[in-house]
Amino acid sequence: MTNKRGQIPWKIIGVILALAVLAIFIYALATGTNPLFGGIESFGGGKVNVQQTIRSCEQACLTHSVFDYCDKVRYVVEQKGLDKKAYTCRTLQDKSLGLDDCVNIDPQACLNKSTASLNATVKP
Repeated sequence: MTNKRGQIPWKIIGVILALAVLAIFIYALATGTNPLFGGIESFGGGKVNVQQTIRSCEQACLTHSVFDYCDKVRYVVEQKGLDKKAYTCRTLQDKSLGLDDCVNIDPQACLNKSTASLNATVKP
């Protein structure tokens, strides 16, 4: 017989570590963020996300989502190293970054909403 006193149960430690990595992976998939290294980009101003934002605005227009197009505030980094700026899809449309006019949503109803949303926004 060997003396098992003082030995570390490596299988148990391996299972615990595997579960921890799995939990972090599931969290990252569910939230769309990277919980470990997500904050690193904010030091340099963030990653340029103009095209992703324009695509999401086009999707909101196609699905007639008035809230997502008029009210939802999106933080856009136009150039690497610059700070994030708060926009709604309606204000991005006026900024001429490549977002075409949305014909599915009434622009007059949207105009009043987007101004109120941006004024109430607190920068992250």
